Amino acid sequence: MIYNTKISTILCILFVSFLSADNTNECLSKKTQIMLPEYPNTNYQGYAVVSFDVNEMGELINIEAIESKCAISRNEDGSIKFKKCPFFKTNSVQAAKFMKFKEPINPNGSSCVLKNQTHRFTYSLYKRDVKDLDFLLRNEYYN
Repeated sequence: MIYNTKISTILCILFVSFLSADNTNECLSKKTQIMLPEYPNTNYQGYAVVSFDVNEMGELINIEAIESKCAISRNEDGSIKFKKCPFFKTNSVQAAKFMKFKEPINPNGSSCVLKNQTHRFTYSLYKRDVKDLDFLLRNEYYN
């Protein structure tokens, strides 16, 4: 009985310590500049997602395209159907090189590095600012 009480007490102390510990690994920043990418030489619309880290100066490092998809039609529910395509990767990586962030800091006010951030660049032939990937498709535009 005493053994169980000691274990329970130790576990309770560890749990409370875990909850009250400040999270010094949390690193926060804010985007201050986004460059619109140049439209690639294609008639497709779609998007590309780039992955990157933000260094202590607010500059992007380790930029790479992790996804690129083209809008091909609509599903029965009206949502856009996509397929993998390579057209938007290069221009998205090039545009990401010009993105800027405020200098990242942790809760203690110290400089830090933001890891594994992402940004989605959208490419539309008919709308400048496509929300929720709600593309106007070619056959809809001409009808």
